[in-house]
Parts: sequence; structure tokens; C-alpha cells
Amino acid sequence: MDLQELKLIWSLYNEKLESNVKLNNLVLKKLILQNTKHKLNKALVALAIEALAFFIFLFFIVNFALAFHHSVSVFISCIVLGIFGITGLAGIISQIGLISEIKFDLPVVEIQKKIERVKMQGILFLKIALMSIPFYMCYVILGFRLIWGVDIFVQGDKAWWWSQIILSVGVFLPLCIWLWKKISYKNIHIKWVRALVERTTYKQLSYAMENLKETEAFEMEE
Repeated sequence: MDLQELKLIWSLYNEKLESNVKLNNLVLKKLILQNTKHKLNKALVALAIEALAFFIFLFFIVNFALAFHHSVSVFISCIVLGIFGITGLAGIISQIGLISEIKFDLPVVEIQKKIERVKMQGILFLKIALMSIPFYMCYVILGFRLIWGVDIFVQGDKAWWWSQIILSVGVFLPLCIWLWKKISYKNIHIKWVRALVERTTYKQLSYAMENLKETEAFEMEE
């Protein structure tokens, strides 16, 4: 066997090796993308459950408002909670739409950008939900009316009502404003912020992002 034959054999072997490496990378990339899709599907299921919960909540609020429209306090409470409910439902539907638009034949960077948008929206609507805390008395009004048939706004002690207003405006409102400013993507390294945010679909989306990072190396080789 002369030198030329050895070079030819080596060249063929090298081509076969490169072909096998590319095939392995392609299979690995496909598996990673499938795992990413699985994570996103889990996020979709979680969002669908949340959407159903909000829909039931809004159904209850609407029926409650219609049944007790003669009570100003109950009706206004229903409107306030309904606004937050509609906002929450709209946010969830928006996130579902964004995830559904993700196509896995796109470059990894594009998929990552779309997932980032979903994560940012999730954080935004979490902050909006927290802004409902100062309106907790709306739940109290509806609860008293539903359980005991009492209009607590009319029959409640005035001093007690003033104490609740002071608590809401003086404590909960500043707290919620502070939370609004504090809860952000840049503060995700803070433990309590991360713990709060991960109660949404943020965790599943983060797992999906981590999976996608593994495919970047494959795309760079292609």
C-alpha cells in the first residue's frame, strides 16, 4: 500500500467521521428541541389551567354583580375585581398566544427571544396581580354578602372601615408600589423575587431556555 492509497483511505475515513459527528449533533439537537418543546407544553398546560381559573372567577363575579346590582358596594367591588380578573385573563391568553407562535425550525436565538417575551409578560402580569392587594376589602365585602348576607359597607363600624382604608392606602399601597419597582428581570437573582416569579410559568420557561443554550454550539458548527 503506497502513500497515495493511505491518504485516500484516511480522507474517506475522515469524511465518514465528520458525517457521523454531524449526524450525532443533528440527533442531539433534535432531542434537545423536543425536550424544550415538552417544557413549553407544560407551561401551556399551566397557563390553560390559570386561564380556566380566571374564567370561573369572572363568571362568578359577573353573576354576583347581576344578582346584587342594587348594592352599590357589592357592585363596585365586582367591577374592581372584574377589571383585575379581565387583565389577568388577557395576560394569560397573550402568553399562550406567544408560546403557540414559537416555531422550532427558527434559529435558536429567535426562539430564545420569543421565550424571553413570554417571561417578561409573565412578570408584568404578576406585578399587576399584586397591585390588587390594596383592594382586598372588595373580597371582604363580597364574602360578607355571600356567606352572611350582610352589606358590611353599610352595616360595618365606621371606625373599623377607616382603619381598613388607612391600612390599605398607608401600608399595602406603598408596599405594592415598592414590589412593582423591585420585581423585575434584572432582580431575578434576589431569592424572594425569584421565589415569587417562579410561582408563574417562569420556571418552566427558564428550563426551556437552558435547553436551547445547549443547541447554540451545534448551530455554530453548522
